[in-house]
Amino acid sequence: MLRTLAWPPAHFALSLILHGKLRAKSYGLAKRRQALVVKRHFCYFFVFNFAASMRREMELNLFKV
Repeated sequence: MLRTLAWPPAHFALSLILHGKLRAKSYGLAKRRQALVVKRHFCYFFVFNFAASMRREMELNLFKV
């Protein structure tokens, strides 16, 4: 069976619940995943703001005539 870092074993969450743990002891994967989420949100924010500023600029140029 092929295992990757992105997909823990299917019994992982169930084993945590059965042992009364809310989360795993190791936060390594969670930290890396959180960093990727933050980077992705920053990129979305940058692209959205850039598009909005370009749109405003185009609207201002249209009304200058």
